[in-house]
Amino acid sequence: MEEETTKMLGSLAKGGVTPSRFRVSAMCHRVSTTDGHMESAYIEVGERVDLDEVKAALRKFRGVPQELNLPSAPTNPIIVMDEEDRPQVKLDRYAGSVPGMSVVVGRIRRGLDSKSFRVTLLSHNTIRGAAGSTILTGELMQSKGLLG
Repeated sequence: MEEETTKMLGSLAKGGVTPSRFRVSAMCHRVSTTDGHMESAYIEVGERVDLDEVKAALRKFRGVPQELNLPSAPTNPIIVMDEEDRPQVKLDRYAGSVPGMSVVVGRIRRGLDSKSFRVTLLSHNTIRGAAGSTILTGELMQSKGLLG
C-alpha cells in the first residue's frame, strides 16, 4: 500500500514511473462491507494549512479524464461532504455523476498541529476500483492514441 501510493502519485517518465518523494506510512484493516473501501488519512505538510483551502482544492480538482470528458469519468472525481458523520459506505458509495466512480471525502479535521489535517475517504471497490478504473484507463489510452 505504501509503495503503490508513491507510484500512483509519482510522475511518468520515458523509462516508467518515478515514485513521488514524500513518505507514506499506512496500515490496512479488512472489515466486511458489501461494497466500498474507507480510509482515514493523516497528512502533514510543510506550512500552515487552512482546512477551508483543503476542501476548496479537493472540490476544484479535475484530472485529464474530466478535461477529455471521457464516458466513465465523473464530473467531480472528488466529492467533499461537510456533514460530521460522512462519508458512510451504505449512503455514499454510489455518489457522483457516474455512480460509484467518484471518491467521497469528509470528516476533514485539524491534525496534531497547524501543519497537519485528517480526512476520511470512501471509494467503491469494484466500480471505481478494479472494473471502473480499468475501463477509464482504456478510455484514456484510446483518446491518447495508445491502442491499436
